[in-house]
Amino acid sequence: GADHGAPEPFFAYGGDFGDTPHDGHFICDGLVFPDRQPSPGLVELKKVIEPVAVQAEDLKASSFLVRNRYDFIGLDHLLLKWSLTADGRLVQSGAMAAPPIAAGTEGAVLIPYDRGALRQPGGRYHLTVSFVLAIDTVWAESGHEVAWTQFELPVETSARALVKRPHLPLRVLEEGPLVGIQGDDFEFIFDRTEGQFVAWQAHGVSLLESGPQLNFWRATTDNDRSWGNAKPWRDAKLDQLQHRIDSVALEAEGDEVVTIRVTARIAPPSMGIGYACTYTYTITPDGCLAIETTGTPSEGWPDTLPRIGLQMTIPLLLNRFTWFGRGPGESYRDTKQAGRFGRWQAGLDDLHTPYVFPQENGNRSDVYWVAARSPQGTGLVVSGDPTLNFSAHRFAVADVEEAEHPHELEPANAITLNLDYQHNGIGSASCGPGPWEQHLLKPHAFQFAVRLQPLAVGQSPDPMG
Repeated sequence: GADHGAPEPFFAYGGDFGDTPHDGHFICDGLVFPDRQPSPGLVELKKVIEPVAVQAEDLKASSFLVRNRYDFIGLDHLLLKWSLTADGRLVQSGAMAAPPIAAGTEGAVLIPYDRGALRQPGGRYHLTVSFVLAIDTVWAESGHEVAWTQFELPVETSARALVKRPHLPLRVLEEGPLVGIQGDDFEFIFDRTEGQFVAWQAHGVSLLESGPQLNFWRATTDNDRSWGNAKPWRDAKLDQLQHRIDSVALEAEGDEVVTIRVTARIAPPSMGIGYACTYTYTITPDGCLAIETTGTPSEGWPDTLPRIGLQMTIPLLLNRFTWFGRGPGESYRDTKQAGRFGRWQAGLDDLHTPYVFPQENGNRSDVYWVAARSPQGTGLVVSGDPTLNFSAHRFAVADVEEAEHPHELEPANAITLNLDYQHNGIGSASCGPGPWEQHLLKPHAFQFAVRLQPLAVGQSPDPMG
């Protein structure tokens, strides 16, 4: 790149000073980053050790069991606040004094939300019960949240009927290996040789640079690398997977649906292992692209995989993100208790967790839908089936894997958007055990679906309206 003169300030660690012996970046293991910003680990710890626990006793009767986990004090310094949301939008809320429950004991509490509000067909309702300080203390001001629990409420309603609007019929144009699929203010271009989309435009904006393609690799974490956890991944060359396209079949059902079926083998170079995969792309006149992928592993893969998911690159312009799922911070299958369901917003840079030693970061889990939009409001929304994991970065995975300090990362001119089915757990192997057995991602036959839809200016990203 260009000569930047003096390097920007960065947090140095063992070996950066010509010092020996040293522990490398193992000193960066605190619950706060060197600038005292809380790490995702501290946010998770706070949730796990919170002093008030709530269980549902009878959700239909709005009855809950509250356990006081303090050793010596009651709950009279706390206020109980509650809120009811539908698809992340506030429907009702209230507050009351915390119930008088002695240290180490539990008691019942009724939360007076209106069950009649649970009417929206197909909607997802969450009740969040929160305990906040009722008074100022030496360590925090009143209103500071010390504990919270969230419940998904059962809704006995039918699925919502989606209103079908009339759209122009689809047109299919073929020129050499390229297939163009055009409709109402959108066009997809598919490359038969590459077996993937190379362009997607809607509402006058480009929504795609490359992909989506199946991906099994992630930039290794400190825990992955510790004690050689990531060695089997590297030995199997999972960071060098090649895609071989075996067949591409195009079917048009009249001018209403175009289906592209791709079979592919994903394998490392010069190794006997491989994943036999299929992609089924379905395009409809409303501009939607539904993707279903399947994969079947051969024998001989390592015991675990870093991830299974789709990776695509999208234009840098689409750098404003909104999602409905766990947030606001990063979360993974074994580190997600602090992630609460809601509607969240973040700029591209906010989706990146600045670990002192660059590594996999910024995943959001249990996401129903995520939208990436330009400042003007055009963009795309991806819906899970029913949920997915997503992360978005200005840095290519290979660059994150190679960098040893954040300032060595060169921002790319596109966004890497990961739409993941599953990740291997995070664990604590830097100085503890690896992920628990139930959080290991073993090579297995999988099926995973997502749905991509263009967004016009002012259009709600919520597929439920």
